[in-house]
Amino acid sequence: MHAVCGYSVIFKEIYMITYQLQGKYRMWAKGANFKSKLPGDVVARKKKVKQAQRTLDASLVEKKLAKKIVPYSDQLFKTAAIQWLVATDQVCHLDI
Repeated sequence: MHAVCGYSVIFKEIYMITYQLQGKYRMWAKGANFKSKLPGDVVARKKKVKQAQRTLDASLVEKKLAKKIVPYSDQLFKTAAIQWLVATDQVCHLDI
């Protein structure tokens, strides 16, 4: 019976030391702007991200894009080409 009680005391001591160290680690991590790598903290962060993703997915709606046909003419092409040449400073000689 003493052996079982001895183990119980040892486990309680280990738990208390671990709990205290985790608290110190969390305080250091927060002060150093460092994400805690403790298993419970990692799980909590992932759960928080998953919850945020779930709420974002609910507000997203697929939108159908209307087909837009751009009118083409030789005059529009020529105007666009001249504007591009002027904007890129490539105007050397224009025979229009």
